[in-house]
Amino acid sequence: MIEGRELLVAEEPNPMGWGSYPMVPWAGRVADGRFTFDGVTHQLPITLEPHAIHGTGYLSPWELVEHSSSGVAMQLDLIEPWPLGGHVAQRAKLTDEQLHIELEVTATSAAMPAMAGWHPWFRREIEDCERPLDLRFGPAQVWEMDDRAIPTGALVDPPPSPWDHCFTNLEAEPVLRWGDTLELRLSSNCTEWMIYTPDHAVCVEPQTSAPNSFNRSPDVIEPGESLTATFSLRWSQGR
Repeated sequence: MIEGRELLVAEEPNPMGWGSYPMVPWAGRVADGRFTFDGVTHQLPITLEPHAIHGTGYLSPWELVEHSSSGVAMQLDLIEPWPLGGHVAQRAKLTDEQLHIELEVTATSAAMPAMAGWHPWFRREIEDCERPLDLRFGPAQVWEMDDRAIPTGALVDPPPSPWDHCFTNLEAEPVLRWGDTLELRLSSNCTEWMIYTPDHAVCVEPQTSAPNSFNRSPDVIEPGESLTATFSLRWSQGR
């Protein structure tokens, strides 16, 4: 909320459909909920038929380890239904003009594939603004999707919206504007941006790799190693 204006969808009862939640230890879809790592095939719970989606972090209780007027730190041990263990730390720092968030996924007793990201649900319309949200970003490519919404591995030119696509190679990071009322600039060290545009919201989701990377070319972390993602939201008013 900025100056009393709620920017995120908050009314949806399904935890997958509101707020801005972390996606760990994977982001987006894992095809059929299955992946093979080190010769072992693992089955994840099917959470968006017929796939597993968005990890387990958004459904798990996090432990609060630090709290102040300007920041918070939380941690989470990865347990069943995730089969390979691991630990996650999330830290957020707030200033008058920016929210900066960091996610760190660490392998503990075993090597593991890992992804990290966030899933914000931005409202199309906000209070005291006559115009709906306008999303802009630099030219990009998208991961081609098959008829099951799984990337084929090919990169193609973006189709026209509406989107449920993973963009990459952005030349300028996303900017969200609600008329002249508010501008929100998003930045991340993540290379991929999942953009989903249902009628009531716009989801602009930084993530470390494209959906189903566990079955394509996963980022692998060894015990004691970490994968770190950052996400910054910087706002200005009256433009």
